Amino acid sequence: MEQETPTPQASEPEQPQQPDQLATAQAEAATAKETAAAAVKAMRDAVAAANPTIPASLITGDTPEAVLASVEAAKAIRDEILAVNQQPVPTGTQPPRGGSASAPALPENATPFEKIRFGIANRPA
Repeated sequence: MEQETPTPQASEPEQPQQPDQLATAQAEAATAKETAAAAVKAMRDAVAAANPTIPASLITGDTPEAVLASVEAAKAIRDEILAVNQQPVPTGTQPPRGGSASAPALPENATPFEKIRFGIANRPA
């Protein structure tokens, strides 16, 4: 009689995680996301405080790298605006104070009736 040799069986697949372990892992992942989001918000606030010439609304991002990139972009915008504002205004391009250059002048001692007639005669079409 032949003896049957036991054949090695393949190891059984691992049991899926228990519901308690899965719930714990999900809770830990959610906590880690909340912690990371709070850390990035704190970083945005700190960067905004350190850069008062940059509007806080321009400092954005959900990761530290994105926050730093938005700060660099905001600095470029700020520098461009400052460069434009520091250029001298060409003479002759600003209208005279008190009205446009094309409007006729009303005498200072005009009566109310003359002021009304002047206003009606010179109103835009």
